[in-house]
Amino acid sequence: MEFYHTLCLLFSLSARVLLDLPFTTAQSCHPAQSNALLQFSNSFTVQTDMYLLCDPKTTGWENGLDCCLWDGVTCDNVTGNVIGLDLSFSCLQGTLRSDSSLFALRHLHSLNLGGNNFLASPILPELSVFAELRDLDLTHSNFSGSKIRISKCLFRI
Repeated sequence: MEFYHTLCLLFSLSARVLLDLPFTTAQSCHPAQSNALLQFSNSFTVQTDMYLLCDPKTTGWENGLDCCLWDGVTCDNVTGNVIGLDLSFSCLQGTLRSDSSLFALRHLHSLNLGGNNFLASPILPELSVFAELRDLDLTHSNFSGSKIRISKCLFRI
């Protein structure tokens, strides 16, 4: 009987130790990438009356919070790099400039800016800085200009 009592005690202690261990497998967003996202968001106005089906995703973004948890942001669980940005129909209005902080997010695999109003901004050649970009959606977003070449990318305009 003492054996079972000791076994239960060991099991109880083991479970307690395991419960106290942190089980975070995902990395947090890099501060530089979080700042780039905030700067990008702040470079536009949120025009909620712009579309009937508008979801202002960036209004919930807050400095000091893990950007991997922000609406529309996807991060790599191992590195913490921002790899996806889906701001489709986010009520964004303004001009996308060549010095935009968006271009600091070099690890993007997917970028969706569709359904916003970029006020006839040109399609910038700086989009080619995203070496890992596989999916780019700029549909219904009021861009203008000539097409650019981005290798290995599904490009919708």
